[in-house]
Amino acid sequence: MPILWFVVWIATWQALMLTAAGTHGDYTNWASQKTDNCCNEQDCHELVDDEWREGPEGPEVYLRGEYCRIKAEHFIVTGKSPNAEHAHVCVRPNEDGMSGAVNGESANCRRVICFVGPFKS
Repeated sequence: MPILWFVVWIATWQALMLTAAGTHGDYTNWASQKTDNCCNEQDCHELVDDEWREGPEGPEVYLRGEYCRIKAEHFIVTGKSPNAEHAHVCVRPNEDGMSGAVNGESANCRRVICFVGPFKS
C-alpha cells in the first residue's frame, strides 16, 4: 500500500508541474527594460479586450479600477507573445512600500513590469 501512495503522489506532483509550465512557460523568458525576469509563475496573463485600450499616449491596461499607461520600459525586449492576437501583461503582486503616487503614477500602476500586445484602434 505505501508504494501505491508514493505512485499517486508522484503522478500528482508531475501533473501540477506540467500545469504550471503550460500556464507560465511562455512568459519565463520575458524581460523588459524594467526587469530581467517578468514572470515568477503568477504575475503574467493574457488580457481580454476590455482589460486594455489604446490611449492618447499608447497602450493602457486596466488594473483594479484604473487604466495604467504602458511606458517604453514595460515592453518586452526578450521573449515572445504566446498569442500575438491578444495583449499580455506581467504585474507585480501587492508589495509593501508601494503606497501613494510617485511622479503622478499610482502605486497600483507601478506594479506593471512587462507588456506585449498588438496595435489596437
